[in-house]
Amino acid sequence: MSGFNSVVPISSSSRARVEMEMRESMQRTTQASSQARPLNTSKAYDPKIAEFREWCDYEFHYQPLEQRYIVTGEKAHYFLDDAEEYLDIKEKQLKIKKVKKVPCRRIRFATLNQYGAALIHLWKQQSLMNINSNPHPRQAFTGLFEMAMLEEEQIRKDNYVNRGIGTIMDGYTTTDQIASLVSFYFSKNNTDGY
Repeated sequence: MSGFNSVVPISSSSRARVEMEMRESMQRTTQASSQARPLNTSKAYDPKIAEFREWCDYEFHYQPLEQRYIVTGEKAHYFLDDAEEYLDIKEKQLKIKKVKKVPCRRIRFATLNQYGAALIHLWKQQSLMNINSNPHPRQAFTGLFEMAMLEEEQIRKDNYVNRGIGTIMDGYTTTDQIASLVSFYFSKNNTDGY
């Protein structure tokens, strides 16, 4: 009897071979899925993932490479929380190298969200390759995202940012102006193209 139903004694070398083939199969699938993703996704995520790895080299230089780039919730939170300070350090290094000064920037919610999405993407890749068994990192930094959203909302309130900009009421503040606008369009002949 041959095929999958036959019982064959398993040696340690055949077990190792099967495990190696399984890992290679997972790596091929992960590689194919990363190559199949949209170009804009790669353009958005790859620089952020590279920046995360550079930050890991800076902060976790004492860890072996196998563990240094593994995404955990705590590490992702620390990276996102530390991002502004890290950008300031990079700016100082550029000043030392006498490269054109990079202006200091405030990281906003949209940027934090993109970094978070890139880290989750990296975590998914690592999970597919069975090198990351940590839980999903999103819950670890949701509080950080909420704080960033609240800070932005407070800044908008403090600066009296008009939420009505770009709406139908923008520029037409009195009822007389609205009435004259409506009468203008109702008085036009339909053949004029209005």
